[in-house]
Amino acid sequence: MSPTEPHRVTESVEVPVDPPGAFAAFTDEFDEWWGHGPIDSYAS
Repeated sequence: MSPTEPHRVTESVEVPVDPPGAFAAFTDEFDEWWGHGPIDSYAS
């Protein structure tokens, strides 16, 4: 992969919860687990 090629990362997890509950759990705590370093962002 060259430095000019876009990077793509995907993750998935299955949890025994309804879609609205899963969305709330994911978005309510997003800032607690998402990194804040330069590797965690991209130029758009």
